[in-house]
Amino acid sequence: MGRLGAFDFNGRLIWKRNYGPEWDGSYSGARSTPVVNGDLLYFKSGQGTVFCYNCKTGEKVWSVDLLKRFDAGNITWGMAESLLIEGNILYCTPGGKKHNLAALNRFTGETIWTSPGNREPAAYCSPLYVRHNNTSLIVTMTTGSIVGVDAGTGEVYWHVPQYQYNDIHANTPAYANGMIFCSSEYNQTNSGLVALKLSEDGKKVTIMWRNENFRNVMGGIIYRNGFLYGSIYQRSTWCCIDPYTGRIVHSFRGFGDGVIILADELFYCYSERGEMALMHADEKSFRLISKFRIPFGSGPHWSHPVIYKGRLYIRHENALMVYDIKG
Repeated sequence: MGRLGAFDFNGRLIWKRNYGPEWDGSYSGARSTPVVNGDLLYFKSGQGTVFCYNCKTGEKVWSVDLLKRFDAGNITWGMAESLLIEGNILYCTPGGKKHNLAALNRFTGETIWTSPGNREPAAYCSPLYVRHNNTSLIVTMTTGSIVGVDAGTGEVYWHVPQYQYNDIHANTPAYANGMIFCSSEYNQTNSGLVALKLSEDGKKVTIMWRNENFRNVMGGIIYRNGFLYGSIYQRSTWCCIDPYTGRIVHSFRGFGDGVIILADELFYCYSERGEMALMHADEKSFRLISKFRIPFGSGPHWSHPVIYKGRLYIRHENALMVYDIKG
């Protein structure tokens, strides 16, 4: 049974709701990150149902079983996509052969459009909204492709092969200066980190480069001040990468690989070893400022931390920890 809870900033539980069946297979439990827009909250269960709740009262507004509505099947480790809200539209990836991507009215759950995408099952990727010149795109990864569709109609503009041996593809694409960056783990060909150059109208792409030695499963990549940053899976290596060539400018091995987020010009890095580090990085070097071990919870350290108003929030399975980082 899945449960949704709301807490105040002192950790007091305001309300809790049972929302229905949750993923009970391998690595059981909730997967996607809730998305809040105004007074409404949205999330997707591991069983493929999208829910909308009122943030203040905890009452359910609507729900949609994506697998039934769009004739799709669940995937190996359960649906893990975090939903995308842009304006009054909710974007998601059911993964059906005919209805591969979908846009829903965020107030009612009604279908606005569906897209055939590349007719592949969903992966674990959360979509990205891109405004490129006069074109609005939704970019995501399915089991074997990077896909770009029109955000207003779902028209498929392009897709590029992107492989990973277990079809995970758990990193949200990144966009900067007319380029799309996507990272996955190793599969010998058409894998690793790839850079796609969008045409002026965004309806075509060209592969600029591919670095198959940079293999990142779910830690994310960040574009900052003209360079890309992220870690190599199970190599305890952090890299600064030239976005125009794919060349690794320099690397750092003083901390385990994992998740990277950015705040106040510093990187907060959460390793799979269970440590949180504060790092400074630029085109010249990485510098480890400080680190500490996560004291509570069990299982893999895969959740992405969140920073809000001087506080760092870290979830480790059934434990939620909050750290004051204002200093």
